[in-house]
Amino acid sequence: MKQFDFMKDPDVQGSDAITVEHTPKRKLDLFPRIACLLVALGIWVYMFNMNKDDITTEIDLQIEVLGADVLEEKGMMYYGFDQNTVTIKVQGTNRDLKQYKASDYKASVDVSGIIDKTVNNLTIKIESPISLTVVDKSITSVGIIFDYVQESEISNVEIVLSAASAAGLAGEINIENIPIIGAKELVDKIASIEIVIDGDVKNGDNITYSEIASSIRYCDMNGNAIVSKDGISINTAKLKELGETLNITIVENDSAESDESGSAETD
Repeated sequence: MKQFDFMKDPDVQGSDAITVEHTPKRKLDLFPRIACLLVALGIWVYMFNMNKDDITTEIDLQIEVLGADVLEEKGMMYYGFDQNTVTIKVQGTNRDLKQYKASDYKASVDVSGIIDKTVNNLTIKIESPISLTVVDKSITSVGIIFDYVQESEISNVEIVLSAASAAGLAGEINIENIPIIGAKELVDKIASIEIVIDGDVKNGDNITYSEIASSIRYCDMNGNAIVSKDGISINTAKLKELGETLNITIVENDSAESDESGSAETD
């Protein structure tokens, strides 16, 4: 810092003599400011390009069946989807893709135009937000079986208790004739029903339909299971109409005791 001493100036004397300090101008440090500006510019360019360029993503959709009520009015039904999901590839900007959820997309087939028993490959219709483009899909059609609805009653019912705890026990069903419903081609083949109970049971247990629904086997006259997806089921609507529910009660196996007694007498 420079100092000027006016005491040494011959033109300044006495009380008029003062000392003045002079501070030079600071040099501005521009580097941090320029660096911040460049970083902000880089982020802006990155975000702009990311939202501008198209990218592709995959979405899994459940195939919805439309027109089932129309089919039902014709006394028909559908079953046996060979595949009920589709994977689509969607293209759009990152910004557009992020603002939509899986529920904003829809895959469907329309069965309302079916008029007779058939096996049909129906074209899958894809609906997506207008700003996006579906560029590919894993399948373009789905195979579905169509048939007329048939009702029947089955009296030949076998209950199988497979757990070790079920030794000496048996299952008794509360309905003599079980109503079933399904595709005519399948229902016409059914001669018996087998209900398998895998869990531990004890005498007096009451097992409801909801607990055994998935373990019911529909068998033909040779005892072979008729494998079908949604093609046959217990006619719960009929049971409700009759004011009945399907239940199985676990009881002591009297026939087993009789066999043991008979064997003892023979010996």
